[in-house]
Amino acid sequence: MKKAVAFLNLAAGGSRKSMYGYQDNAGAAPGTALTAVGLLCRYYIDGWGPSHPGMIDGVAGLVKHGPIGKGQVRNMYYYYYATQVVHFYEGEDWKNWNEGPKGADGTRKGGMRDWLVGEQIRKDGANLGSWDPEGGWFGSECGRLGTTAMVLLTLEVYYRHLPLYKRGADGNGVKILEDK
Repeated sequence: MKKAVAFLNLAAGGSRKSMYGYQDNAGAAPGTALTAVGLLCRYYIDGWGPSHPGMIDGVAGLVKHGPIGKGQVRNMYYYYYATQVVHFYEGEDWKNWNEGPKGADGTRKGGMRDWLVGEQIRKDGANLGSWDPEGGWFGSECGRLGTTAMVLLTLEVYYRHLPLYKRGADGNGVKILEDK
């Protein structure tokens, strides 16, 4: 674990280590797949909860590159990991990410959930229920099956993952699972 944290420190960029590169911090930028993976690793192995300054900065970068809301599914590698991070962060950022921004009438639409479900193939045939291969490297390498699997994993993030931290009334992260 210490070596994993040391690697994350090596790959981290920014004063709060909120952006990540591949083998080091060269190219570390907000709102990238590597940053999403790095933040998720910090969450799981380094104890970063929603009140950690690096997580706050990192999530701010992710939400600036949120779901596009309509059109062809793309960049699922990023969206899968970023969805987990934003889900664990919770709050208004998660609601906007998952359900979409709140409209003037108070309803939300255009979030990750609506976008992905809306792009599912609904016409009869061999592809019924799947998603077209996404337009990025993931779709070209993994095709329809890989894209469909990644979309389904993204859609079920909040059914599979119990948040380890909850936001307290004062905005601080409160651990909800007790060490046994």
